[in-house]
Amino acid sequence: VVMCNFLLNLCTRYPSEIPKISNEILRRLKSNLHVESPSHCRVKVGCESSFAAVAHASVIFFRALPKSRPLILRHGLVGCLTHCVRNVTLTSALRSGKDSSPHHMNWPRWLSPVLLLLEVMAQPTAVSLDETEDEDENGNSKSASKKGEFGRVLAEHKKQSAALAKATRQVFSAIHKDPTIPIKKKKGKDSEVKKKASDAGQCESIELSQSTSKAGAHSAMVSSIPPYLPLILPETAEACMLLCLQLLGLRSKKCPDKALLERVCPPPTVVHAILLLLVRVLHSQKLVLTCLQMGGTDLIL
Repeated sequence: VVMCNFLLNLCTRYPSEIPKISNEILRRLKSNLHVESPSHCRVKVGCESSFAAVAHASVIFFRALPKSRPLILRHGLVGCLTHCVRNVTLTSALRSGKDSSPHHMNWPRWLSPVLLLLEVMAQPTAVSLDETEDEDENGNSKSASKKGEFGRVLAEHKKQSAALAKATRQVFSAIHKDPTIPIKKKKGKDSEVKKKASDAGQCESIELSQSTSKAGAHSAMVSSIPPYLPLILPETAEACMLLCLQLLGLRSKKCPDKALLERVCPPPTVVHAILLLLVRVLHSQKLVLTCLQMGGTDLIL
């Protein structure tokens, strides 16, 4: 925490150093991971403490600097983090050791900060991905791959932004009937100009210019509405929701009778991180209905 406060003060005084510091934090975070393939990732043996510390620092740093969050997508860490959390639910890591009772589970110390970092990425933001730049170790800019996390999120943002602009235009059209038709105003300078215009063609040109100016005003108003979108894909949000429900619904496998399996209660810090992540990802009606159908309310209660 002290080091994060020092780095944030340094970024406040020297904004040009923000990309360099952000990339270095993410490199240190990724160095503790063993990435076998895009669909298989785990924390290196013996690096659990280091990974937990860097993940905690990343939560503090990127929560305070929203414009640096797209760099997490550049490094492809969202998928790696979700795979690490999935390994907790699919393997017997929690039940290692002689005492594997539900009250003595070996919960990894990095689980809570990783869930909080996913919550930071799931937070809706007005940060534009078009304005972000990726830099390598030599400071050279690199173009994002369309198949990478950044490219896919960028395509999803463009799709949702276009849908928002279309819906906004339809709303304005319904309110004003036709945005190109000028709104009637009180007699004033416009009427005086029309009276002075002796030529009928001049009057028509004035009316045409007024209608085009009003249409331009409406289009400018529509285009000025910024999209407020998360930095994760919809399928990633659904995967995070499923992981949260699995963590809340873990049960001990010591009992042979499946009907009498004792539920494993996560630590308070993990439960707090799970609830925060659920609040962020459950922003669509589809995910909310899926969560209710899977018994999410009963698990939370």
